[in-house]
This record gives sequence, structure tokens and C-alpha cells, in this order.
Amino acid sequence: MYIVEKNTDIDKKGRELALNLQSLMAIVEYDYNRHEPCLVCGAKFFKHYPDGLPCESDTDIKDLYSKDRWGNKKILKNSKKS
Repeated sequence: MYIVEKNTDIDKKGRELALNLQSLMAIVEYDYNRHEPCLVCGAKFFKHYPDGLPCESDTDIKDLYSKDRWGNKKILKNSKKS
């Protein structure tokens, strides 16, 4: 039973670290890797509203937006947001 709890803690810390690294790399490579999927919601970085950066945690899920061919933005609520 102790091993299961320890593995769960390791998984939580590992996911937290992965999300932090993804956020850092998205800031560093802001102009290049815009088509990478977010680990939390699965949407591309460039669709995140308002800053175009990925979600920072499982509880802080950002809204998404879409543009039509004339450049008008429509803010969409993220379906994974609870």
C-alpha cells in the first residue's frame, strides 16, 4: 500500500514538472513551436486565449479562440474546463 501512494506522489510531481517545462519552452520558443498540443487540454498553443501560451496547470485551463477568414476572433469556452 505504501508503494502505491509513493507512485501516485511521484506521478503528480512528474506531471507538475512536465507542465512547468512546457510553459517555459512555450515562452522561450514563442515564435516557432505554435502548433504543439497542450498537455492539459490538447489544443494547439496558438488557440489559447488571451496570450497563446499553454495551460499552466490542470486546474487553470485557459479558454480557446478561433478566427474566421476575415480575422474576427470568437472566444470559445474550453470543453475540458470544469
